Amino acid sequence: MPPNTAHPVGQNGDGLAPSPGAPPRQPRHLRPRTPAGYSNARHGYPDADWQPPRLLDSAASDTGARDIPEPVSAYDLCRGHAELRPPVIDGLLRRTEIANLIAAPKLRKTYLAMQLALSVASGQRWLGYFNCRRGDVLYVDCELHPETFRHRLEALARVMRVQGGPLQRVDVLSLRGRLRTIHELQSLFVGPAAHLYSLVILDALYRLVPEDFDENSNGKVTQLYDVVDRYAQFSGAAFVCIHHASKGNQWGKSVTDIGSGAGAQARAVHAHIIMRPHGVADAAVMDFALRSFPPQPSIAAKYEHPVWVRNQELNPADLKTSAPPTKPADRNWTPERFAFEFVNHNPAAKALIVARACDAGLGERQAKRLLELAADRGLIRLRPGKDKRQAAYVLAGKAKNARTAKKSKPGKDI
Repeated sequence: MPPNTAHPVGQNGDGLAPSPGAPPRQPRHLRPRTPAGYSNARHGYPDADWQPPRLLDSAASDTGARDIPEPVSAYDLCRGHAELRPPVIDGLLRRTEIANLIAAPKLRKTYLAMQLALSVASGQRWLGYFNCRRGDVLYVDCELHPETFRHRLEALARVMRVQGGPLQRVDVLSLRGRLRTIHELQSLFVGPAAHLYSLVILDALYRLVPEDFDENSNGKVTQLYDVVDRYAQFSGAAFVCIHHASKGNQWGKSVTDIGSGAGAQARAVHAHIIMRPHGVADAAVMDFALRSFPPQPSIAAKYEHPVWVRNQELNPADLKTSAPPTKPADRNWTPERFAFEFVNHNPAAKALIVARACDAGLGERQAKRLLELAADRGLIRLRPGKDKRQAAYVLAGKAKNARTAKKSKPGKDI
């Protein structure tokens, strides 16, 4: 169980109801939304710690072109940006940064993302390992029914001992059955809704893309992440985009190659976090490609329903692989052996003989080459048919049993 490092809250048994004496949280539309009403203390930071950067208005100018910022000298840049932006997840993600969290379907990445939301809301360590700065969270859920989300959240809150106070820091926007595009979420982060959340989780990003979106287009993917980046800059929040891995085995790929779609998705973010199955059941390996933090080593995590916990007893190098062990290539194939094993006195077409050889572990090119050599040496003969497609090979008198045939040196004929 992850250690509970949250600020003390009341104990009320079910982990969901507000703690006795806790002030009720204002409805979302009544809370301060403007930059003037923004308070870092409310997000777990001192008031003077950091302020979100001022951005130009996104409206187009009279010429139809969007305004661009004025260039500044390197001297002024260094004076004006002396400190890195404060972290939301120590070692992984800072304010206004974007992260991908990528895993194969049904690897329980939604539990992992919900666990992250509660960790930030309560100030606990994520996975019992990464320190989180306490703040408000918006979870945009596009996949679960509200009842399912509530059931999972309740289970996580109970195990993590997250009580009513931190739960009031988590807002949930359920969009299953009433999906919106990423552009239609603008009012949550730009203008009156700006500067409210420390962390925004988009689960899953693919369900928020426009109708004409092509995930294999680097241009389209770059534009999508530019919208998310703009929301992050205006609101001051860090964004985590939940995404799925491509089909097939992922164990042999590099970290930034994991993720369905164009490679721009890994280049557009500040943290690319991936999960791949471990060789042990209910375990996974997490790898990280980071931009504003030093490299993080791979870690192994074990799923102990309903939470993920870092497990130091598991070796992160022991990734699960579905590939069968590679057998050493058999280089002892000669034309004599090939003719005896795959051709007989019953006529067989070339394609059938090659298929028999491939089933036995030979490559297609190797099988065709051995078939040609066997024919050239008179070990097999071609019986013509009415047309080329009906031509078939049969065993000739010269072919001998492979056990009695003179052995050739390995690799001599192929």
